[in-house]
Amino acid sequence: MVWQKDETAIAKHCDFVWQTFTAIFALEALIKTVAFGLLDYLKNRWNWFDLTIVFLSLIELGLQNVKELSILRTFRLVSSFR
Repeated sequence: MVWQKDETAIAKHCDFVWQTFTAIFALEALIKTVAFGLLDYLKNRWNWFDLTIVFLSLIELGLQNVKELSILRTFRLVSSFR
């Protein structure tokens, strides 16, 4: 069926976008940690939140084949609204 092909292509595209954003946010956290120093970086609670989201995203990336990790995606979605 054509629909199944399109659905698979959309899922692959969404995975690529998710992996790209994970890499960007991880790089941002790394750069801010180096720039401010670890202790100064962790003084801001938003940085704690961002770092938590990055770690959860990296864990989810490592466990990509496990289907029960949708709660981690919810936390990432919340981070976009801050």
